[in-house]
Amino acid sequence: MPRIPKTIEAKQREGSYRADRDEPEGVAPAAVSSFTPPSHLDTLAKNYWRKNIKTLDLSGILKESDLTTFALCCAAYSDYVFWSTICRDAKKAIEDLRENPPEDIEAQISAQALTQANLEKAQKQKNSQMKTFLDFAKSLGLTAVDRGKIRGEGKKEADAFSGFLS
Repeated sequence: MPRIPKTIEAKQREGSYRADRDEPEGVAPAAVSSFTPPSHLDTLAKNYWRKNIKTLDLSGILKESDLTTFALCCAAYSDYVFWSTICRDAKKAIEDLRENPPEDIEAQISAQALTQANLEKAQKQKNSQMKTFLDFAKSLGLTAVDRGKIRGEGKKEADAFSGFLS
């Protein structure tokens, strides 16, 4: 008696589903890399998205359900760069005050205190965004250390020689 094939839904529940062999002929699974970045991301975050989406898709790590996490990772990266820029500008302002201090001593003290306070706040924000970004990046396997801990299905291109042997 022939075995009754399992439905696609049953294979998905078991974890044995593979789109390359279980989809009907002519139906290709949607590639995650074809997704465009969400519109709420700024330019820097969208560039980070475009730079990394294909790598994550080819490694088999990123699924459609992970796109929100990846969008948050991109936004955190953009925020980190923003706060890094603020820190750099505040450090430059402090150096400028040291090189060219105002004539009035009270104005000099006030400007230095304000600039130093801004630098400290910006550094806290930068460190917070860096931690947030790294947490998201680790969960997606974007760091070198965590890449080996995450197992993806991986998509391999067809080997031309394998058809010859069949």
